[in-house]
Amino acid sequence: MTVSKWPANALIALSLGITVLSGLPQAIAASDTESLTKKATKTESSEPEDGKKAAKAAKKAEAKLQKDTKHAEKTEQKLREKVAKEGKATEKIERVAVQKSNAKESKASTSNASDESSIRQQLAGITRGLASGDSKGLSTLWAADATFIDSDGVLTKGREALEKKFAAIIAENGRPHFLLSPQNIKIVSSNVALTDGIVIRQDGMNGPTPETRYSMVFVKQNGNWLISSATETPLTPQASSAPLEALSWMIGEWTAENNGGSVHFKADWAAHKKFIQCRYEVKKSADAAPIESRQVIGFDPRTNEIVSWHFDSNGGFGYGTWAQRDRQWIVNATGVQPDGSTSLAHNLMTLDDNNSFSWQSVDRSVNGISVADTKTLKVQRTNKLSSK
Repeated sequence: MTVSKWPANALIALSLGITVLSGLPQAIAASDTESLTKKATKTESSEPEDGKKAAKAAKKAEAKLQKDTKHAEKTEQKLREKVAKEGKATEKIERVAVQKSNAKESKASTSNASDESSIRQQLAGITRGLASGDSKGLSTLWAADATFIDSDGVLTKGREALEKKFAAIIAENGRPHFLLSPQNIKIVSSNVALTDGIVIRQDGMNGPTPETRYSMVFVKQNGNWLISSATETPLTPQASSAPLEALSWMIGEWTAENNGGSVHFKADWAAHKKFIQCRYEVKKSADAAPIESRQVIGFDPRTNEIVSWHFDSNGGFGYGTWAQRDRQWIVNATGVQPDGSTSLAHNLMTLDDNNSFSWQSVDRSVNGISVADTKTLKVQRTNKLSSK
């Protein structure tokens, strides 16, 4: 009985077991479905959270971008300011450099002008020494070991030997009147200079007579320019087809005024342009009687230089040699006054343009005594004459 019931119970149990076993996948599926549902629900509920995070991150990134942009703009502005500042600094450096260069050139120009004036004074000292018969004073213008070759080719060396030579010349010729007219003066360095020109005999009977050509080397010793070497050579006449063409700018009428005084002059061609004749009228004041003078400018083929002769209504007369340096003309002038006194001067005519020039007389002396330079005078053209 028991056995017979077992199968039934077993069948029931098995049946139950099968029922249970057959329900497991459904339970699992239900469980998975619930889990997925929850997960999906969680995912759906998390999407707004991620959106917020993304929006927050985007806002943060935008804020950072704006901050970086402002920083970049500030950096760029600073760079621009730095470049501008450096540009100004560069301009300042360049400006200072130009100023220093100009100052240096001006200083060099002033120094050269001073040195040139000193050399002219030394040349004038030779004229004074010969005229006064001072052979000792003449020798002091030369360096101790100086050399001199005269126009006959005779060499004299040393200051003592030169003093004896000058004494012999003065003893033989009395007190000769020679003018050394420089055509070129070149400052080679701070202590060396070169000059060349014409030696002109001042003869009262025959007028100024070019004698020889000279060339000299000057050296500066203890602040003084001394002659280191000198050479005289005979003059060689030279011809020129239009020797006065360089002075064609003078043709016309000119005037200048200074401290109530005035000067008017007219220059025109003469003798088929072989000469230039000038007529001057000078007044020391508006009410003063005018002093009239005449000047003739020509060319001396013996010395290959422009020369001039002048005469005034007071009875004075004189002679000049002309040399050009860039836009400046230098007239080495010598004159004789009505009382017999003699004068020396360098008259400077500096062209500003074709219608004006500056005039000044420097390195002046009367009977060997130095006289102050004149003030610079501005001369203006009033009328241009025909160049024919």
